[in-house]
Amino acid sequence: MVLGKGLYIKKYQVYSPKLPLSFDGFRFIFISDLHGKKYGKNNQKLLEMIYKAKPDCILIGGDMVVGGISRRCKEGYRPLSKETVNTSIDLIAELTSKYTVIHALGNHEEKLHPALWDEYKSKLKELNVKLLDNEKFSFHRENDDYIDIYGLSLGEENYPKFRRSKLSLDSVEEKLGAKGDNYTILMAHSPLYFETYSKWKADLTLSGHLHGGIMRLPLVGGVIGPDFFIFPKYSGGFYSENGSNMIVSCGAGTHTINLRVFNPPEITLVELKFGEKLHGN
Repeated sequence: MVLGKGLYIKKYQVYSPKLPLSFDGFRFIFISDLHGKKYGKNNQKLLEMIYKAKPDCILIGGDMVVGGISRRCKEGYRPLSKETVNTSIDLIAELTSKYTVIHALGNHEEKLHPALWDEYKSKLKELNVKLLDNEKFSFHRENDDYIDIYGLSLGEENYPKFRRSKLSLDSVEEKLGAKGDNYTILMAHSPLYFETYSKWKADLTLSGHLHGGIMRLPLVGGVIGPDFFIFPKYSGGFYSENGSNMIVSCGAGTHTINLRVFNPPEITLVELKFGEKLHGN
């Protein structure tokens, strides 16, 4: 249930003097936490919004599906999981016909039943999706300029409920290696470890996971996260810390708490700009 307006595009401009000049004005759509939601038949409304935005590529931050293992079901997973995998593949198939699609993992991809996960990976590979499971993709433009895009898979231990967990810099470097000197985008599904991402020196982190805090209040932000802690620090929006920036999408779907109050579903349009300005808009 959504109380408030429907799906919209949240727009940001992000500035950096490290950005290669050929990437000045580079635009991408960031999709997170769709959870199998459909906007119109075959997600046509969502696709039309993306086409009108005219992005250069598509970044997917995880939780496109609903994961989990069910001992009650013969296959070992709920029919809902299979349905969301099919919905995600159908959407991504349309997107790959027009754009480069780069896909990182959320906690729901990480906890898909192994058979479904193998099916999902196989179909993404057929579609030439760049699947980043603790991996890097270098996006090239003219004059051999490029930016690096990483996908960090956090692991089940970093998605606890009713308790806090910590993510060390050593753990990130063990998975991704040390960051290079060039401009780097990090897709890391949970924003709760932004301090660590900034220590790794990600120039721009893209996160989701918290669904905007379910309900959003003026001057407060999100009310509760999927870990059931109230008033999460990074529930949605633009944040800066130690020279590192982070955008947290409020997500396009729901799960666990199937409610959004004053918290419309969103996809995100990011435009990278060469320069010294250090905040989004």
